[in-house]
Amino acid sequence: MRLADAAHQSLRLAIIEGKLGLGERLTEAHIAEELGMSRAPVREAIQRLAAEGLVLVEPHLGAQVLDLSLEDIVDLHNLRLGLETTALRLFLARGSSTKPLRTHLNEMKAAATKKDASRLINAELDWHRSINVGSGNHLIGRMFGELEGRILLATSLEDRVLRVMSSAGSGHSHLNYVVEEHEQIIAAIEEGRKAEALRLFEKHFLSTVALLLQRLGGDSSLLLEPLSETAPAPTN
Repeated sequence: MRLADAAHQSLRLAIIEGKLGLGERLTEAHIAEELGMSRAPVREAIQRLAAEGLVLVEPHLGAQVLDLSLEDIVDLHNLRLGLETTALRLFLARGSSTKPLRTHLNEMKAAATKKDASRLINAELDWHRSINVGSGNHLIGRMFGELEGRILLATSLEDRVLRVMSSAGSGHSHLNYVVEEHEQIIAAIEEGRKAEALRLFEKHFLSTVALLLQRLGGDSSLLLEPLSETAPAPTN
């Protein structure tokens, strides 16, 4: 493995696991010393993390882990709800294969079995990316790519909050619950239950973010409800 790849992998994991906090400054010299390498590969790793949206690099100020506010989390949720629901509708209309979804689900199951939250978070992102790719809409794919860093940070925050709740005896055993949610969506797609697949997909977006906001003192009332829950019943 190239040194830059090793540095990137190490820093990315530290961010996802919260060892590097939101808004924390990244000092090349300090990181290089900790990793036992020169500053050049660390600099390349930081640039790659910036391209992924996990790190913000500002002129004269250096690099820092992206800082997500509670308002940012609400905005991200509301945007994803519209963007990715549209992607799934297109995925269903095209009859795209669920094989990539099954592959990523198996990775999620393996991660849950080993209680490896970071691995599961990455596999879940891959799962959602496959929905967007399967939609055939290149603009959706591009927009999702620009959001991936924020999605990873928000998901990792949710994981840490739910992990505390689970260990305290409240909430679900969250890793298995996340796997179960995605498995139900795939089953609905494969069985041709399109409306149910969309309903489960929309519900999935609300399942943990509301708990996260409540736990951190945010305003969950600003989260948009899924259209399947708010649409009036059809009249004859």
